[in-house]
Amino acid sequence: MNLPNKISFIRIALIPVFVVLLFVGFPYHMLAATIVFAVASITDILDGYIARSRHLVTELGAFLDTTADKMLVACALIAVSAIITPSVSLFVTPVEPFIISIVVVSMIIVSRELMISGFKAMSAKKGAMLTADMLGKVKAVVQMVALVLILPVADFANVLAGKILFFAGFGLLMVAGLLTIASAINYLVKNKSVLDLDEDKKIASGQDVGKADEPTGEQ
Repeated sequence: MNLPNKISFIRIALIPVFVVLLFVGFPYHMLAATIVFAVASITDILDGYIARSRHLVTELGAFLDTTADKMLVACALIAVSAIITPSVSLFVTPVEPFIISIVVVSMIIVSRELMISGFKAMSAKKGAMLTADMLGKVKAVVQMVALVLILPVADFANVLAGKILFFAGFGLLMVAGLLTIASAINYLVKNKSVLDLDEDKKIASGQDVGKADEPTGEQ
């Protein structure tokens, strides 16, 4: 196993550590969880750089990298929606618009990741080459910074630092939500050939003809 793949495995191993730290009850446990999340996020940049610079890109590496990213982000977004949002009432009134915004953006981000995964599976089946999405990379960075700012808010709920962290993180998370939508649209438009329905019909027609030519076993 090459070095980038080992780093991806380390990132996956850090996910349960991150989750445990979210719920244990010791002072600044959310800050500790945030540090683990930040370290795991940095390994995402590191393994990709090493894989490209040393020509160590493999199918296993691509799978591990993508899977680790989605698991980490999904866990962080759920944590923000379920754990952090109750603290928002200390900063703003009414609190409902902020909570709803965070939950909706979390849904959008997770839905986008699931859609892209399905899209990649479809393209692999057709043997199509996908065009990279720079908006997606920018979104990932903004999203990571937003989560790093929001996650420790509960540990600083009674001080000014908590308020600053929340509003800065909330603003960036909303930007990440907009980038997510733009990225999804851009990704589909740039790779619309994968969604060629005429080609699908030809494939289906070819399969039907093939079945018609096969012997049925009846005499």
